[in-house]
Amino acid sequence: MLLAGSALSVPFTLPLAAATELPRWLAGSAPALQLLILLAAALGLPFVTLASTGPLVQALWSRERSGSPYRLYALSNLASLLGLAAYPFWFEPLFTLHLQIQIFAGAFVLFAFCAGTLAWRSSSSLDIRKSLEKEVTSNGLKTPPLWLLLPAGSSALMLAITGHLTRNVAPIPLLWMAPLAAYLLSFILCFDSPEQVLRRWTVPAALGSIALLAYADVRETPDGSLTLWIAALTAAFFFVATALHGELVRLRPEAARLTRFYLSLSVGSALGSLIVAVLIPLAFKDVVELRLSLIGAAILLTAAWWPELKTLRRYSLSSRGALMVGIATMSLALFVTAWSRSLGDVLEGRNFYGALRVQNQLTKEGPIRALLNGTTTHGIQLREERSSRQPLAYYAEISGVGRAIATLREGGHPLRIGAVGLGAGVLAGYCEPGDLLEFYELNPLVAQVARDPFTFLRDCTGATIQLGDGRLLLTKQAPQEFDLLVVDAFNSDAIPVHLLTAEAFLLYARHLAKGGILAVHTSNRYLDLDPAVAAHAPRIGMIARAVTGPAQGEVIYSNEWMLLSRDAAKLPAGDSHPVRKAIEWTDDHTNLTGALR
Repeated sequence: MLLAGSALSVPFTLPLAAATELPRWLAGSAPALQLLILLAAALGLPFVTLASTGPLVQALWSRERSGSPYRLYALSNLASLLGLAAYPFWFEPLFTLHLQIQIFAGAFVLFAFCAGTLAWRSSSSLDIRKSLEKEVTSNGLKTPPLWLLLPAGSSALMLAITGHLTRNVAPIPLLWMAPLAAYLLSFILCFDSPEQVLRRWTVPAALGSIALLAYADVRETPDGSLTLWIAALTAAFFFVATALHGELVRLRPEAARLTRFYLSLSVGSALGSLIVAVLIPLAFKDVVELRLSLIGAAILLTAAWWPELKTLRRYSLSSRGALMVGIATMSLALFVTAWSRSLGDVLEGRNFYGALRVQNQLTKEGPIRALLNGTTTHGIQLREERSSRQPLAYYAEISGVGRAIATLREGGHPLRIGAVGLGAGVLAGYCEPGDLLEFYELNPLVAQVARDPFTFLRDCTGATIQLGDGRLLLTKQAPQEFDLLVVDAFNSDAIPVHLLTAEAFLLYARHLAKGGILAVHTSNRYLDLDPAVAAHAPRIGMIARAVTGPAQGEVIYSNEWMLLSRDAAKLPAGDSHPVRKAIEWTDDHTNLTGALR
């Protein structure tokens, strides 16, 4: 019944427009809840069916054959690893999103047919019901806590180390794949050859890895080579995950109880993800996921080893006490170090969209206030009153957007400026009497920070903020006739992809005045976004020019902007740079790997 219902409910098409409206009853709820409900409605039943297939197949296999069915779980994780690697490098570049959905739907229907046939041939529903009744009668409903807690610890640590790598080490595209691949590989190793996963190397490797990851959490920025640091942290996570999964495999039951074992594993993994993605951001204003996950992993491994510590010749009761003292000391050291590190923060906070910090820093140009997301700076302001309105960082007068404003000022009239993305509100530093600045900002925390402690908005009487996704808000509005429309929303170190598609640029063009300029901030260490922007210029009847600005001192950063206008005379000349072959992104097809530098 579940297979049939899933096959009937799987979507063969999904709405792709970014302007899709949320149901009215859902519009005012928390973003995490919105996302969960929308995903559950679209793919919930097929997802549950796919997730339950492994235990079903293994249960049927164990009834017909002797031997352990657990190697099949290693095989399923190997397939997941191959799919993970194939999607961004092969599937996404070759197929449109509509076609991907249709391929998935067709493959799912075929899968449902094969799985249903296998279930029908292998066992009758009566046999399965009797087997379940026998299991409940003989074993009750008791489930060892570690069946739940060990996978919860590994999934929580996986998300925590992923966040640390992409936020603090380097916002490299697709870097999230490394911890996920290590996570799947640890499952493959432990479930395929548990006899080779010996405590004599997993225990010291896990303890050393926890120490390294704790140091990384305290240090934040990488030591030495970026590549080696990423590899070291990924390997450290792999060793801890292998230790946790090795203990899980050691506690696995006989084949008759494997369905409950896998259910506990799945619930535990989901619980760990929920804790890191939802509960910790609600409970803490600082980024403590890695810290808490490491402490949790140490406690879980201690709980798994605890019964045997007193029986092993080289361990004693004093060893168990020393282990507990060691965990408590590490926990205290992590939190004290994190507390002392945050003493220089003017403000810190987080919500569903991420964590932000405002810091006071000293530079050669004087004291500044900086807005940071991880190690990426998204706006700075000089703290001295006489120079506090000077645009800096990526918005200096020598930047592409600074030159565009200087060109538009030659018209001698007040400017109407729109900006998708607020940051610290540095753009408002260009505000003059009569100007109107309309900011579109998704994150309420960013709006709060831009109003205080930063003062750019406070000094511009014509500046207003609209909260919400910029593209959705612009879709609902009549043409705004902006003299300048700036696109500089950020997701760590890059503009969200849905703001760089052909459909988005048609929308931007509708809101520009005659002779207006569209300015897109494309500065990025790892992605070359200029070709994706330049490709849209002919479609909207504009000329595109890539303009770079050099770094100056410590307060003006090197920057790249793409400026588009219907009037070539409006575009500044100078140190423009050539753009490589254009690549067009649409709501239906993007190719992130094609933009890698």
